[in-house]
Amino acid sequence: MMPLPLANIGEEYLIRKVGGSPEVKKHLEDLGFVAGGTATLITVLNGNVIVKVKEARVAISEEMAYDDLFHGIIESIVYPRDKVYSDKSFL
Repeated sequence: MMPLPLANIGEEYLIRKVGGSPEVKKHLEDLGFVAGGTATLITVLNGNVIVKVKEARVAISEEMAYDDLFHGIIESIVYPRDKVYSDKSFL
């Protein structure tokens, strides 16, 4: 799995799932991180990232962007939506 700060800037990605505890999941969904939605990496500065989700920009600290728990929540964002993968775990 690739950390979010290493994704391609300006590229749109498909959010395939949102996980975490019920509270974390609800918070992320309120921010626009919903399964089937898209996110675009806007910029990376010193490891901190800004992601466009729907019409909002969400800032994610370097610590969170590299955190294992956060990877599990947003793992699918780092796979471009126009590519097809044979690994069914990402479908």
